[in-house]
Amino acid sequence: MNNLNKQRRNFIKATAAGGLSCAMGLPGTIAAQTLGTGFSDYKALVCVFLAGGNDSWNTFVPASNAEYGAYSRSRGGTNGSGLAISQSDLLKVDDGQYGFHPSMEGMRSMYNSGDCAVIANVGPLIMPTTPAQFKDASVGLPPQLFSHNDQQDQWHTLRGERLSTSSGWAGRIADGFGSRLGAQQLPANISLAGTTLFQAGDLTTPYVMGAGGATTFDGLDPDDTISRTFQDIATAPYENIYQRGFGDVQRRAFEFSDTVTQNLGAARDFQAFSDFLGADDLDADLNLGLAVQLNTVAKIISRQSQLSMSRQVFYVQLGGFDTHDNQNNEQPLLLESVSRSMKAFHDAMGEINMQNSVTAYTASDFARTLTSNGDGSDHGWGGVHFAVGGSVNGGEIYGNYPILELGGELEIGRGRFIPTISSDQYSATLASWFGVDDQNLSGIAPGIGNFPFAERNLGFMA
Repeated sequence: MNNLNKQRRNFIKATAAGGLSCAMGLPGTIAAQTLGTGFSDYKALVCVFLAGGNDSWNTFVPASNAEYGAYSRSRGGTNGSGLAISQSDLLKVDDGQYGFHPSMEGMRSMYNSGDCAVIANVGPLIMPTTPAQFKDASVGLPPQLFSHNDQQDQWHTLRGERLSTSSGWAGRIADGFGSRLGAQQLPANISLAGTTLFQAGDLTTPYVMGAGGATTFDGLDPDDTISRTFQDIATAPYENIYQRGFGDVQRRAFEFSDTVTQNLGAARDFQAFSDFLGADDLDADLNLGLAVQLNTVAKIISRQSQLSMSRQVFYVQLGGFDTHDNQNNEQPLLLESVSRSMKAFHDAMGEINMQNSVTAYTASDFARTLTSNGDGSDHGWGGVHFAVGGSVNGGEIYGNYPILELGGELEIGRGRFIPTISSDQYSATLASWFGVDDQNLSGIAPGIGNFPFAERNLGFMA
């Protein structure tokens, strides 16, 4: 083995272990689209992924007596192994028919002010499906339902019955916008929570950074031997497309590290996050990782003019939602983190007059079973999600919130519900607001044509 090959091998092993993070778009079939000239405005989407499968039937709950009664019975009540939230503890919204989990005051506040929309019973779906069609498999169904990895990939790629793919829907948006984003000093897609298929493009490469800042490259002085070795490896004329892509990933990560670090250093501090992250009244067990990520996103957005950015998609993530055990103790802290972090982020955007330009939304593997397994819940399907921002037509429920009873319409066992809104429709509505033309939506959300034309856009975005 010659010296350069040995250096390459050692470098690849080191970066795999040490996390030089920058996702790479694998070869695929999505071609670049000419979508017009550059943008004259700025917009950002922020995907808040609740990893593990959030029990969303406890995040937004029917509060009227009859509907609450069905929910409580299905969840086993509020005592012992029951998973129901007490009716008197619900944070009711303006009409009093529904209420947020008692840990979600921030979300309730945004809903009542018209800045948060509820999207009911949404999940991966190939086409409109009835329980009878599900039972006899007479329509196409998302493969490997109730599997974490497969359903996460469904949300990230919108690929329907195809299990594997090279690109995610945010990556395909960046591919399609092409030269319209040519002046940007950072990639359109940025993840603060590791490499994700959601942002992988066929023609564009996202940038993956740390929760609080850029990935650092200790010891890589521009003039030292290690740095020169790094540059040799990153720019070597590899024959294999994956090796070339890997080298490009590392080179771009090295270049963007300085840009991100300098701009974060020059960014303003947000009072909304200073109050939150510096508060001494928070439970010591509350996960602040999501707040740290969203604070960093807010700082990058505040520098969009200096960075010549016009379109950005950010990915942040909070884990811990796979609540097979100890759900009644763990979920309140998780939901408090989501609610307070997203409220702080929304308020931070208000501090820089960017609320109308930025939309944050939730996604998760799946919802969970209404029935208890004794100490928690198991993997479900359709669930409830939220979109937050100044351009959100908030204070409304979009879609049909089902009656939460076992044996009811759309229920297929243990309180699992067939979605009535597909993740394609949800994502296409966001993509339309973001600037994707209607004729290009099928390239972003390939299954959108399986749903009525009038339902391609759900209407929760202005």
